[in-house]
Amino acid sequence: MRQARLLKKYGFQCKCDVCVQDPAALTQSDLNRALMKDLEKQIPLDSEACNYTKALAKVDQLFLLGEQEKLTFSQARNAAYAFQLTTFAGSPAIERMKWCKLAIDSWIVSHGDEYCDVLQFKRYMHKLPTPQQLTMDNMRMMEKGL
Repeated sequence: MRQARLLKKYGFQCKCDVCVQDPAALTQSDLNRALMKDLEKQIPLDSEACNYTKALAKVDQLFLLGEQEKLTFSQARNAAYAFQLTTFAGSPAIERMKWCKLAIDSWIVSHGDEYCDVLQFKRYMHKLPTPQQLTMDNMRMMEKGL
């Protein structure tokens, strides 16, 4: 089913590890990815409502699904979500540092060690930002189109 969609939409027969799985594993992968999309929509809503605990639980679930699906870049994004949420929730530094390091490690795998987010998060490893600093950094990144 996934290969047929890719062939129809993009004109190629995908042979990646995911697409060539047995039908049961492929069905599970499709379910995982659908759940990931749903969680990705819910997390910002929980965050905007300042329900950081609920949002973090969803990021944890998203992170586990991303590991199962071997989606390195989305793992970086998920870890960055968790870092931001733990910052706004006032979580202990050790928890914030864990997510910061996971984001860095995942971005290095997917984009290399000079990627702009890697450089920013390495600065955070040396000095954790306050929620206000993090908000300002996010606004600057959006202004730059990053």
